[in-house]
Amino acid sequence: MNRLMASHKAQSLSSDQEINDGLAEIELQKLQRQYRIMEGDRKAYSEESRLVITKQRHTIEKLKRDNEHLHDELRLLETRNEDRRRNGAQSKKAEIMADQADTFQKKIS
Repeated sequence: MNRLMASHKAQSLSSDQEINDGLAEIELQKLQRQYRIMEGDRKAYSEESRLVITKQRHTIEKLKRDNEHLHDELRLLETRNEDRRRNGAQSKKAEIMADQADTFQKKIS
């Protein structure tokens, strides 16, 4: 009888072990599938991030060029404004000198 119980117990333990092994295999497959999904997500996110960064770098370079162009235009406008101011002052001096010449001409005449 002890042998029968021992045999029954051994079969029960063997059956429990098979169940545990089966559950472990199912869990392993589940984890492997989750890992593959997560790895795919990681690769997709990495590629998307790379594209976004590339686009942002191009935008930054364009903005730098635009900024330099605007600075060039500003310098040109400031130079023109300074030239106009100088020309205005020179015109005023020329006008004053012409008036003085007229005055001297009248005195001489």
